[in-house]
Amino acid sequence: MSTTFLGHPLAVPAPSVPTETGNFFSRFVATYARHQEAKAARYVRPYLRTMTDADLAALGHSPADIAEIRKAPGETVLLWP
Repeated sequence: MSTTFLGHPLAVPAPSVPTETGNFFSRFVATYARHQEAKAARYVRPYLRTMTDADLAALGHSPADIAEIRKAPGETVLLWP
């Protein structure tokens, strides 16, 4: 995913927490961060799926990222008129 546009509300940053072993606290923080990233991805992906390929590319997503967004199953977004 894109790490260029972190300030944009629809950007999904790449995981930034290492998964290496350590003491209890570092493993806890790494697990919590992975959980929060997965939670954010589940929330944002339906909205990203509603965007055009050009808009996703403008956000910094590569063609491979766009293909991954399009094929991932998920909930639909209710769009108000």
